[in-house]
Amino acid sequence: MESGKGIEKKNMLFLAAYGLYICSMLLELTPLQNSFDKGLQLFRYGTYLLCLFCILSESRHNKKRLLLFALLILLFGFQSLVGGGKELVFMTLILFALGSTSIKDAFRVQAVVQLLGMLLIFFLCAVGLFPDQTFFDHGKLRHAMGFNYVTHPGEVFLGVVFAWIYVRKERLTIWETGGIVGMFGLLYYFTDSRTTILLGIGLSIFTYFLKIVKKPLPNTALGLFIYQLAPVYMVCLSFGLQYVYNRNFGHPMMERINRILNGRINWARQSLGEYGIRPFGSNIAWVDNTVNLVRQRYNFVDNAYIKLVLDYGWIIGLLFLAVWLFIMRKMLMEGDRYGCILVWAVLIYAFMTPVLTGFVLNPLLLAAGGIFHGKAKVRQT
Repeated sequence: MESGKGIEKKNMLFLAAYGLYICSMLLELTPLQNSFDKGLQLFRYGTYLLCLFCILSESRHNKKRLLLFALLILLFGFQSLVGGGKELVFMTLILFALGSTSIKDAFRVQAVVQLLGMLLIFFLCAVGLFPDQTFFDHGKLRHAMGFNYVTHPGEVFLGVVFAWIYVRKERLTIWETGGIVGMFGLLYYFTDSRTTILLGIGLSIFTYFLKIVKKPLPNTALGLFIYQLAPVYMVCLSFGLQYVYNRNFGHPMMERINRILNGRINWARQSLGEYGIRPFGSNIAWVDNTVNLVRQRYNFVDNAYIKLVLDYGWIIGLLFLAVWLFIMRKMLMEGDRYGCILVWAVLIYAFMTPVLTGFVLNPLLLAAGGIFHGKAKVRQT
């Protein structure tokens, strides 16, 4: 779709399906998940059927990419039998259904639907229709604001900000930036989610000033190569730090680093020791703070790189590394400074939050649709 022209009907269908999918995933982060789990699941499956219809309604498909799609579905289907969970199968379905739909159109839909959905959840909580889960942590009362846990409001809004910054880029105004920072400040007051809020505020201010300081991306082959390897750096940091911690378990310096990261390294150590790293992962019953409020059985791993390998195995882990290398290369080849900054933000955030496999918290995943549709079809405008 070219800028200024109408959206094709088949792309409208995908945008509708994607918007409904975002709605379903938002609702699963609320207490409705406990009361209407089957209903929400059927709702989400309905969006997958719409995506499938988008694929079937396409008159022509590139045979090589169609074969790649089929092979990935088979691989992820096999992984789901071994390790449990069908998320990767449906994620691949959404990416293939993207077709010639503009990424910016999809991000616009996500930003609007996700923001309105979040505000509606806040309203339902304020009038008492949704409970306000509260947690007392480090001397502060934290509010979930209608969601299942206190970190969800900030994470959901950060997903909105990722999408909106990508849409607006150089056109981002001081008023939009101020509104974003103000919302993050409000969320911090109620939820005390420091990591997400600080990243969101820093990203918002940095991207606004990026249009003032027009520093170009590296233009040499070596510079581009070094910049493109950002996903590799974060994987090495995650597993390298984990290796050093495991080898020096109990050392005062290691324990100090673990405390700074709120115990994340030790929880990962325990899960790696219990489940190990397998080719196709393990069917792990994760117990996070939404399930176990007093952490007597807590076993959740916040580091997305380590959790992805535990859930899906090292084979899928390598595939995801290749996907993020592709996304970063795509942004570099298009000279997209904002896209590169957003990818860096996601990769850093993934060190502390499992965001690599979900569209709600990480809309940048949609850029992986270029694997199926080629650079020319994953449109920016």
